Amino acid sequence: MQGNTQCSIFIGNIPYTANEDQLQEVFETVGPVVSLRILRDENTGQAKGIGFCEYRDEASAERAIRILNNYEMNGRCAVRVSPCVAPRQLTCTLLWQA
Repeated sequence: MQGNTQCSIFIGNIPYTANEDQLQEVFETVGPVVSLRILRDENTGQAKGIGFCEYRDEASAERAIRILNNYEMNGRCAVRVSPCVAPRQLTCTLLWQA
């Protein structure tokens, strides 16, 4: 997900039986969802139990974190919701040059 990280949240502990439509239904209860994705294993297609949700605005993302963290879904332990952190910018230093 490459959207605005201030409007995006990380979702952890997603039940393996859940799909994107079910999650979107839950996460739309706090605001308009722009995109939602469950990460899957490249080889097997099996859900990894984590995903990302992008909201139209920061207020919705903040509400989701506040209201949906520890939400029980499909009989699995509570879903964890937290802010999405932008990847750190990597810098390289040239140590040796031929």
